[in-house]
Amino acid sequence: MARPERPIDPHASPVAAFASDLRELRRAAGGPSYRAMATRARYSPSVLSTATSGGGLPTLAVTLAFVEACGGDRDEWEQRWRRLAVATDGRYAGGDPVPRHVLPVPMQLPAGPARFTGRAAVLDRLTELDAPAGVTGPAPTLLHGAVGTGKSACAVRWAATHRTRYPDGVLYADLRDVDPDETGGVLAELLRSVGAPDCGSLAELGRTLRSVLAQRRLLVVLDNVCGEAQVRPLLGEAPGSRMLLTSRSRLLGLDGVERVPVGRLPPAESLALLRALLGGERVDAAPAAAAEVAELCDHLPLALRIAAARAAPPGWTLEQAAARLRDPRRRLAELRAGDTDLRARLADAAAAFTALERTRAVLCALAADRPPPTEGALPADRPSPTDGALPADRPATAGGAAPDGEAEAAMEALVDAGLAEPDGGPGRYALPSLVRLFLAEDRAAGPAPVNGAINDGALRAPP
Repeated sequence: MARPERPIDPHASPVAAFASDLRELRRAAGGPSYRAMATRARYSPSVLSTATSGGGLPTLAVTLAFVEACGGDRDEWEQRWRRLAVATDGRYAGGDPVPRHVLPVPMQLPAGPARFTGRAAVLDRLTELDAPAGVTGPAPTLLHGAVGTGKSACAVRWAATHRTRYPDGVLYADLRDVDPDETGGVLAELLRSVGAPDCGSLAELGRTLRSVLAQRRLLVVLDNVCGEAQVRPLLGEAPGSRMLLTSRSRLLGLDGVERVPVGRLPPAESLALLRALLGGERVDAAPAAAAEVAELCDHLPLALRIAAARAAPPGWTLEQAAARLRDPRRRLAELRAGDTDLRARLADAAAAFTALERTRAVLCALAADRPPPTEGALPADRPSPTDGALPADRPATAGGAAPDGEAEAAMEALVDAGLAEPDGGPGRYALPSLVRLFLAEDRAAGPAPVNGAINDGALRAPP
């Protein structure tokens, strides 16, 4: 026969009241033995018993396992636990905080881009959203934008600047090539780095990570998120911790996320970046060429960094760089330095987009407005689709029309693929000239029915 539990006074402290309520939950479930509960909870009887001792706050994982074993409301108890964790400064069973010196303190940020400049508005917004938000902590924050806008650079820059706010460490994972089914492996790596259990189902791993975030002060940067399914198991309230995401997509399927758009650089910041990368003297000596390089690079930080890297060797001038970029037949080829290739990034985005069969019609129509260039087949006197020379009164339709709703959905898919940007209001979208050139080079694209219009780089969905 099991020994009776030591009486506790629920009025002695908030932790004692919490333990008393756990005991009451067990009694309401018929008073199962801790041994019987252990089979369902997958924690030992002694761990479950200690959770109701009142000597300290049990971990969130143990609390939720106890509640589930008794048929309680998981969400209700999780909220109660989080409120109490803040009030007790994270004291766990045994009455003392987990000693900080025995826990790993990871610092996993990759090196940020050299000579980062600009983006004050984005960085300030990230700081503003990091302000205390009560017991729930700051909401997960998503930096989103088109290919090459520097979302990752902004996230890494902010995290490196503010890492001291998170004394328990900074976690980082690049999800670019991670299938949603492989998210468990990424979670396990993150948990190992903070000394937490790293086994179980995806749901269990997600709960463990959320528990760790609630118990410690950690910053987690999840870079290049491809879809909601990759990160949904990780999101939750985490007082004292912060989760920062980057993605081409707005991840509209996620609730409770603060979204911060990252667009192309203003012209002044483009020139400031070129000055930082090439030196002020070189830019000041050729201001017109520098401005042209910035324009031909679409004011995209990635393209500007590649162009600067190619123009950096001695003997190269900005005038030469501008002349090589000016030729639409070689522009994308010029925007490659080592293993950093703008065309490859655009192809990756287009592959994700064209997986949607119906919306591929948009890509086909955009490319079909002018025949794609082929080897030696683009006359020198015929403007390319990137030159802003499309007549404003000529629509880019290619036989027939998609239903208006499908056309609008296709444009939105282009935005979330990182190939287009919202432009000034509902139903209006901007298509960067480098994207237009890439689409014109896509020889697989051909005429397809779609409604819409292209006017000097702007798309307009049907009203």
